[in-house]
Amino acid sequence: MDWNRLPAEKREAYAANSSQITPTDSSVSSEVLYFEQALRWLANAGRAVFLTSPEFKIREHDADFRAMLFYHVEDIIEYTPEEYPSLDQRYIATVLSKEADEETALAFRYDPTESEAMLAQEISTDRPFTARALMTPDPDLYDPTTPIAEAYLDLVYNDYDAAPVDSPNENAPPEGYISRAAIRTQDGGTAQDHLQSFSSEVLIDPDTGIREVIQRLTETRFIFVGSESDIRGIITRFDLNRLPVYLYLFDCFSEFEIGLRRLIRTTVPDWDTIQTVSIATRPEESVFSDRIACGKLGDLIDIVTEAGVEKEIRSDINGADITLNDIKNLRNHVAHYNPIIHTMSDSSTAEDVARGARQLDKELAFLHDCNAGLN
Repeated sequence: MDWNRLPAEKREAYAANSSQITPTDSSVSSEVLYFEQALRWLANAGRAVFLTSPEFKIREHDADFRAMLFYHVEDIIEYTPEEYPSLDQRYIATVLSKEADEETALAFRYDPTESEAMLAQEISTDRPFTARALMTPDPDLYDPTTPIAEAYLDLVYNDYDAAPVDSPNENAPPEGYISRAAIRTQDGGTAQDHLQSFSSEVLIDPDTGIREVIQRLTETRFIFVGSESDIRGIITRFDLNRLPVYLYLFDCFSEFEIGLRRLIRTTVPDWDTIQTVSIATRPEESVFSDRIACGKLGDLIDIVTEAGVEKEIRSDINGADITLNDIKNLRNHVAHYNPIIHTMSDSSTAEDVARGARQLDKELAFLHDCNAGLN
C-alpha cells in the first residue's frame, strides 16, 4: 500500500486511529498500520502473525513505532528461497502479542535440523564437561548508542537472550550487557542507558563443571563465561541441549543402570518369576551369564518397583518430588537425542510435558542420589 497514493481523506482516517502517524507524514509503512490495528483487536493471550518486509526493524521512518511498541514483538523469523525453493524472495514473519508474561513471550524456537546438527558435532576440547564446552564463544557486541528498540528487535531476530555492550572507550572491555527480558519493560533510550553490570550472578569460570552450570542456570536465564575484563562466551538455558550435557548424562545413566542390575541380582534373584515383567529372549543370551544384562532401563525399573525394593536405592524414594519414571523419561530423551530443555521458564515444570532448567536440575540431583544409594 503506497501511502502517498492514498486520497487525503483516507490518510486522515488512518492517522485518526493511529498514535504513530499524521496525515502530513511523507512516508508511512503499511506494517505499522496493520500492527497497531492488530494490537487493538487482540485479546491479552492473542497473537497476530504478519509477513513483513525485512527492513521494518531498522527503517528510519518506523523509529517511533519501534520505540513505543517494540515490546509487543514476540518473534521475528526469516524465510529465504535457499531454505524454501517455492519462495520468490526473502520474507520475514513477525509475531505480535499482547501477552505481558515474559515466560510466554520469550518462547523457544526449536529447529530440529539446527539442533541435530549441533548434537552431531565432535567435541574437541580436552575437558568436554565444562562451561567452556557449552558456551557460544565471542558473543556479538552491541554499540552503546544503539536505540533500545532496535537492540530488542535484533535480539529477537537473532534468537539471543542477552549480549554484551561495547565500551565507548576504544580498546576497553565491555562495561556491561543488555538482556531481552530486562529491556522489554523499558522505554526509550540507548543500550548504554539500560546497561547492566557484570556481576558474580551472571559470570562463571570457563572450567566450571556441567553440574554446577546446570545449578546456576536454575537461578538465571543466561550466564557469561569469563571475567568482567574478558568475556569468552555466553550460555543460556537452551544451551543445555548441547552434546556435552548429553554425554555427561550418558555417564550418569550408565552408572544408574549398572547399579540397578547389581541391586536386582542381590535382592531379587528370582526376578523372572514376576509375571508383569518380561525381558525378551535374544541371541545375545548365549554371550551373557544372565538375562538381566540384556534388560533396558524401563525393564530394570519395573523389576525393582514390582519387587518392592526401590527403598534399597534411597529410603525416601516414595516421598521424593522426582520419580523413577521421570528418570526413565529423561533417559529416553537423552538416548534419542531429543531436546531435554523445552522452555526458558523459571517456574517448576514437574507437571508439564515441557522441561525447564529447574526440573532438569531436580531430576539430575535425584539421579545422583540414586547412584550414591546404589554404590
